[in-house]
Amino acid sequence: MDDDILILDQLGMLVTSDPVAELDHALADTAARLRAAQARGDTRAAERLAARIDQRLDERRSFQ
Repeated sequence: MDDDILILDQLGMLVTSDPVAELDHALADTAARLRAAQARGDTRAAERLAARIDQRLDERRSFQ
């Protein structure tokens, strides 16, 4: 059995034609899942979600 944690986000689901809005939505969704992982004490998932947030923030910065 694979121990990797699959992290899905909602990027591309809004179809706003605004990449920053799409990234903001994905960030908000991932941040909510990060808080939930922290609340249940799932440090492995929290670390991976935090890394995903960092990636999305880097993408968002590229639009400024």
